[in-house]
Amino acid sequence: MTEIEFAAGLAEVIKYGVIMDYELLSILIEKRPEIIQRDPEVMMKIIERSLRNKARIVNTDEREELGFREILNFGHTIGHAIESNSVFEILHGEAVAIGMVAEARFSLDMDILDSRSYETISSILESYQLPTQIPEGMEFHILSETMKHDKKMREGVLRMPILVELGKAEMREIELSSNQNMISSLERDEKC
Repeated sequence: MTEIEFAAGLAEVIKYGVIMDYELLSILIEKRPEIIQRDPEVMMKIIERSLRNKARIVNTDEREELGFREILNFGHTIGHAIESNSVFEILHGEAVAIGMVAEARFSLDMDILDSRSYETISSILESYQLPTQIPEGMEFHILSETMKHDKKMREGVLRMPILVELGKAEMREIELSSNQNMISSLERDEKC
Protein backbone atom coordinates (compact mmCIF):
# COMPACT_ATOMS: atom_id res chain seq x y z
CA MET A 1 0.00 0.00 0.00
CA THR A 2 1.39 3.38 -0.99
CA GLU A 3 1.45 6.38 1.33
CA ILE A 4 -1.22 8.05 -0.81
CA GLU A 5 -3.50 5.00 -0.52
CA PHE A 6 -2.88 4.85 3.23
CA ALA A 7 -3.78 8.55 3.64
CA ALA A 8 -6.86 8.11 1.44
CA GLY A 9 -8.02 5.27 3.70
CA LEU A 10 -7.54 7.47 6.75
CA ALA A 11 -9.95 10.04 5.29
CA GLU A 12 -12.89 7.79 6.20
CA VAL A 13 -11.51 7.29 9.72
CA ILE A 14 -11.14 11.07 10.10
CA LYS A 15 -14.74 11.41 8.90
CA TYR A 16 -15.97 9.28 11.82
CA GLY A 17 -14.15 11.54 14.24
CA VAL A 18 -15.53 14.67 12.62
CA ILE A 19 -19.18 13.57 12.45
CA MET A 20 -19.64 11.52 15.63
CA ASP A 21 -16.58 10.73 17.73
CA TYR A 22 -14.62 13.67 19.08
CA GLU A 23 -12.40 11.33 21.12
CA LEU A 24 -11.36 9.52 17.91
CA LEU A 25 -10.60 12.89 16.34
CA SER A 26 -8.42 13.75 19.35
CA ILE A 27 -6.53 10.46 18.98
CA LEU A 28 -5.96 11.20 15.29
CA ILE A 29 -4.51 14.59 16.20
CA GLU A 30 -2.43 13.52 19.23
CA LYS A 31 -1.15 10.21 17.85
CA ARG A 32 -0.43 11.37 14.31
CA PRO A 33 3.28 10.36 14.36
CA GLU A 34 2.37 6.85 15.57
CA ILE A 35 -0.39 6.56 12.97
CA ILE A 36 1.92 7.71 10.17
CA GLN A 37 4.43 5.07 11.34
CA ARG A 38 1.53 2.56 11.44
CA ASP A 39 2.10 1.69 15.09
CA PRO A 40 0.09 -1.54 15.55
CA GLU A 41 -1.38 -0.59 18.94
CA VAL A 42 -2.58 2.85 17.81
CA MET A 43 -3.79 1.53 14.45
CA MET A 44 -5.82 -1.17 16.21
CA LYS A 45 -7.36 1.47 18.46
CA ILE A 46 -8.51 3.75 15.62
CA ILE A 47 -9.72 0.83 13.50
CA GLU A 48 -11.73 -0.59 16.42
CA ARG A 49 -13.30 2.81 17.14
CA SER A 50 -14.16 3.28 13.46
CA LEU A 51 -15.77 -0.15 13.27
CA ARG A 52 -17.75 0.47 16.47
CA ASN A 53 -18.94 3.82 15.12
CA LYS A 54 -20.08 2.33 11.84
CA ALA A 55 -21.74 -0.62 13.59
CA ARG A 56 -23.60 1.78 15.89
CA ILE A 57 -24.95 3.71 12.91
CA VAL A 58 -25.83 0.61 10.87
CA ASN A 59 -27.51 -1.09 13.85
CA THR A 60 -29.57 2.03 14.51
CA ASP A 61 -30.80 2.17 10.90
CA GLU A 62 -30.14 -1.31 9.53
CA ARG A 63 -32.51 -1.04 6.55
CA GLU A 64 -31.82 2.63 5.85
CA GLU A 65 -35.42 3.49 6.72
CA LEU A 66 -34.77 6.15 9.37
CA GLY A 67 -32.27 8.22 7.43
CA PHE A 68 -29.69 8.00 10.22
CA ARG A 69 -27.18 6.13 8.04
CA GLU A 70 -27.07 9.06 5.68
CA ILE A 71 -24.79 10.79 8.16
CA LEU A 72 -22.03 8.58 6.74
CA ASN A 73 -22.28 10.63 3.54
CA PHE A 74 -20.47 13.62 5.09
CA GLY A 75 -17.92 14.81 2.53
CA HIS A 76 -19.37 12.52 -0.11
CA THR A 77 -21.80 14.87 -1.87
CA ILE A 78 -19.03 17.11 -3.16
CA GLY A 79 -16.49 14.28 -2.97
CA HIS A 80 -18.39 12.12 -5.44
CA ALA A 81 -18.71 15.07 -7.83
CA ILE A 82 -14.95 15.64 -7.65
CA GLU A 83 -14.19 11.94 -7.99
CA SER A 84 -16.37 11.46 -11.06
CA ASN A 85 -15.23 14.70 -12.73
CA SER A 86 -11.61 13.63 -12.31
CA VAL A 87 -12.53 10.43 -14.19
CA PHE A 88 -11.56 8.64 -10.97
CA GLU A 89 -7.94 9.80 -11.08
CA ILE A 90 -8.52 11.25 -7.63
CA LEU A 91 -8.82 8.48 -5.04
CA HIS A 92 -12.12 8.16 -3.18
CA GLY A 93 -10.55 9.13 0.16
CA GLU A 94 -8.87 12.17 -1.37
CA ALA A 95 -12.16 13.32 -2.89
CA VAL A 96 -13.95 12.77 0.44
CA ALA A 97 -11.26 14.82 2.22
CA ILE A 98 -11.85 17.72 -0.16
CA GLY A 99 -15.60 17.20 0.26
CA MET A 100 -15.34 17.31 4.05
CA VAL A 101 -13.58 20.67 3.93
CA ALA A 102 -16.04 22.00 1.37
CA GLU A 103 -19.10 20.79 3.27
CA ALA A 104 -17.67 22.09 6.56
CA ARG A 105 -17.17 25.45 4.81
CA PHE A 106 -20.83 25.36 3.83
CA SER A 107 -21.75 24.79 7.50
CA LEU A 108 -19.49 27.69 8.44
CA ASP A 109 -21.11 29.96 5.83
CA MET A 110 -24.54 29.03 7.20
CA ASP A 111 -23.35 30.14 10.69
CA ILE A 112 -23.82 26.63 12.03
CA LEU A 113 -20.15 25.69 12.49
CA ASP A 114 -17.54 27.91 14.15
CA SER A 115 -14.36 28.91 12.34
CA ARG A 116 -12.06 27.14 14.82
CA SER A 117 -13.76 23.78 14.10
CA TYR A 118 -13.54 24.44 10.38
CA GLU A 119 -9.80 25.14 10.65
CA THR A 120 -9.30 22.00 12.75
CA ILE A 121 -10.85 19.86 10.01
CA SER A 122 -8.66 21.45 7.35
CA SER A 123 -5.48 21.14 9.38
CA ILE A 124 -5.96 17.50 10.40
CA LEU A 125 -6.59 16.48 6.79
CA GLU A 126 -3.55 18.45 5.64
CA SER A 127 -1.44 16.90 8.41
CA TYR A 128 -2.18 13.48 6.89
CA GLN A 129 -1.19 14.76 3.44
CA LEU A 130 -4.77 14.74 2.18
CA PRO A 131 -5.92 17.38 -0.30
CA THR A 132 -8.27 20.09 0.94
CA GLN A 133 -8.73 22.08 -2.25
CA ILE A 134 -10.73 21.40 -5.35
CA PRO A 135 -8.21 20.46 -8.04
CA GLU A 136 -7.04 23.22 -10.31
CA GLY A 137 -8.95 23.28 -13.57
CA MET A 138 -12.05 21.63 -12.12
CA GLU A 139 -14.85 24.06 -12.78
CA PHE A 140 -17.32 24.80 -10.02
CA HIS A 141 -20.37 24.97 -12.29
CA ILE A 142 -19.58 21.45 -13.55
CA LEU A 143 -19.38 20.18 -9.96
CA SER A 144 -22.72 21.85 -9.29
CA GLU A 145 -24.27 20.11 -12.30
CA THR A 146 -22.90 16.77 -11.15
CA MET A 147 -24.33 17.34 -7.67
CA LYS A 148 -27.78 17.93 -9.18
CA HIS A 149 -27.72 14.26 -10.22
CA ASP A 150 -26.64 13.01 -6.79
CA LYS A 151 -28.75 10.11 -5.51
CA LYS A 152 -29.53 12.20 -2.44
CA MET A 153 -31.17 14.92 -4.58
CA ARG A 154 -34.95 14.78 -4.76
CA GLU A 155 -37.10 17.43 -6.42
CA GLY A 156 -34.47 20.14 -6.07
CA VAL A 157 -33.71 19.28 -2.44
CA LEU A 158 -30.45 17.69 -1.38
CA ARG A 159 -30.49 15.72 1.87
CA MET A 160 -27.02 15.88 3.36
CA PRO A 161 -25.16 15.83 6.67
CA ILE A 162 -24.35 19.27 8.04
CA LEU A 163 -21.60 19.58 10.61
CA VAL A 164 -22.89 21.27 13.76
CA GLU A 165 -19.69 20.95 15.79
CA LEU A 166 -16.68 18.68 15.87
CA GLY A 167 -18.01 15.23 16.65
CA LYS A 168 -21.61 16.02 15.71
CA ALA A 169 -23.43 16.19 12.38
CA GLU A 170 -27.13 16.42 11.60
CA MET A 171 -29.11 15.62 8.50
CA ARG A 172 -30.58 18.65 6.75
CA GLU A 173 -32.47 19.27 3.56
CA ILE A 174 -30.76 21.86 1.39
CA GLU A 175 -32.68 23.63 -1.36
CA LEU A 176 -31.09 23.63 -4.80
CA SER A 177 -30.44 27.38 -4.49
CA SER A 178 -28.41 26.62 -1.35
CA ASN A 179 -26.50 24.06 -3.41
CA GLN A 180 -25.52 26.97 -5.65
CA ASN A 181 -24.50 28.87 -2.52
CA MET A 182 -22.40 25.87 -1.49
CA ILE A 183 -20.51 26.01 -4.78
CA SER A 184 -20.16 29.79 -4.40
CA SER A 185 -18.66 29.19 -0.94
CA LEU A 186 -16.06 26.96 -2.52
CA GLU A 187 -15.13 29.56 -5.10
CA ARG A 188 -14.46 32.12 -2.35
CA ASP A 189 -12.52 29.82 -0.07
CA GLU A 190 -8.79 29.31 -0.57
CA LYS A 191 -8.98 26.01 1.39
CA CYS A 192 -11.37 24.52 -1.15
